[in-house]
Amino acid sequence: MDTLKTQANKLWQLISNPATAATYQQTLGTTWAILKETGLLLWLIVCLVLVLGDWFWQASYAVGQKTRTWVDTMQTSAQAQTAEAGSSDLLGKTGKSLLTAGQTSLAAALAAAKGQLGMESSETPDPKPTALIAPPPEEPVPASTAIATPTAPETSSIDSP
Repeated sequence: MDTLKTQANKLWQLISNPATAATYQQTLGTTWAILKETGLLLWLIVCLVLVLGDWFWQASYAVGQKTRTWVDTMQTSAQAQTAEAGSSDLLGKTGKSLLTAGQTSLAAALAAAKGQLGMESSETPDPKPTALIAPPPEEPVPASTAIATPTAPETSSIDSP
């Protein structure tokens, strides 16, 4: 039992020593300072992340708006160019091509019909048709299968462009 009493006295002397109290106070003070500075550092990191996130969001939004404006401007100018150059030019050329192809096809059809009826054609079709697809080659139709149709008076509206 002496050993137990001796050990308890040693522990009490260590705890009650003024140097121990000062050491513990210094340790607790240092630990508190470390925790406080760590908390402050973490708070500043959170603030930095928030500020960087806000900056990134605003920059991305601004870039998106500028890109959208640029794309809309490009589409508007492309539509305007298409409307100016494309539609008047394209529609005019397409209309002329269709008119010429129609006139050529009509003249060829009339000549073929007159040929089948045994009538002489007073008009000759345009030698160089501008149609994209060539008309099928004419095949002679036997006289027994040819159908006689009344002819309409010829008009000169086919010749005028």
